[in-house]
Amino acid sequence: MKRRFKVILDIVMLLTVLTLFSKQLFGMQYHEIAGIILLVLMIVHIAINLKIASAMGKSFARLPAAVKIGFIADILLILCFIAIGVSGILISHTILTSISSDNVLFKQIHMFVGGLSVILLGVHLGLHICRRPLPCVAAAAASVIVLCAGIYGVLNSSEVRWLSMPFTGSARPAVSDSAEKGGNYHSEGQGSNVKQFRGSDQDSNGNAEQSRGGGKNRQPFSPAQKAQNIIMFSGMLLSCTAITYWAAVPKKKKRPRASNHKPH
Repeated sequence: MKRRFKVILDIVMLLTVLTLFSKQLFGMQYHEIAGIILLVLMIVHIAINLKIASAMGKSFARLPAAVKIGFIADILLILCFIAIGVSGILISHTILTSISSDNVLFKQIHMFVGGLSVILLGVHLGLHICRRPLPCVAAAAASVIVLCAGIYGVLNSSEVRWLSMPFTGSARPAVSDSAEKGGNYHSEGQGSNVKQFRGSDQDSNGNAEQSRGGGKNRQPFSPAQKAQNIIMFSGMLLSCTAITYWAAVPKKKKRPRASNHKPH
């Protein structure tokens, strides 16, 4: 019964994560409420696996390399989820506006750790799946499909921009890109040609959105766009899963051929 509950919990958490990479998928209010629910589910998940994690921590030095990597990835993933939750609360648009802030640093953190969580969650899944290797042909076919979807996702989402935020230092889109989207700008100083983007950001598909007020001017995704968004992020996540799987799955050792030479 406990095992079945853990499987159901993991599936619910994974499906919830896939709906949170874009605020336009189901709206800002869903994004924030589902994010808080995901944090609660994560706490339950940690509580269920606490004994195993504690035992692994105590015997960390003796663990196989793949298990060590998985343990570290899990710790980093937990820290990412905590950072996503805290930063999300601090930039809340709908349910916690009394304590939210306009500080762009919180948005930078929120987006960066969100992008990083895609990779870490993929590693987490790959290390779990490789414990029970799939048939080689099925694993190879599935890997080709998800890698194609992952490449499509990288090219058509904001994953790269999210991950580059600590180096670019901005959660705002480039002026030239946003101008084409009809962003809200104002000039600083008289006669200045420098334009600063104010009160907006980009969603996971590169569309300009309002930073405050829940993005009232944004158009919700059509069913086709929703499917596209989920495929993009599923593809990126599962691509990381496939790469980790092939790197960590136990390799079958070739048996030496029996010699037909008979001793004299």
